[in-house]
Amino acid sequence: APGRPGGLAWDEARGGINLWLYAAGASGREYAEACLRRGCIVAPESAFRFGGRADADAHVRVSFGSIPLSELENAAKALIAAAEDVRPGPRG
Repeated sequence: APGRPGGLAWDEARGGINLWLYAAGASGREYAEACLRRGCIVAPESAFRFGGRADADAHVRVSFGSIPLSELENAAKALIAAAEDVRPGPRG
C-alpha cells in the first residue's frame, strides 16, 4: 500500500485487541513464517477459515492485547522487516 511501510495495509481499528494485517502480497502463511523468523508470532488468515482454505490467506491476525506497550515498537519493526522479506517485486 502506498505510504505504508513494507507494503503493508490495514484498516484503522475501532477497538479490540487484534488487527488483520494484509500480508504485503504474500500468503498469510508465508508472512507468518517470516514474522516468526523475526521473533514475532502472528496467525495466518487460513488458520481461521474452514479447512484452512489457502485461497483465503492474504492476511495475518496480529494480537496486541498481551504485549507490553514498551515492546510495541519492536514488534512493529519486526512486522515491517518480515513484510520486506516476503514482498514480491522490487525492494527499496
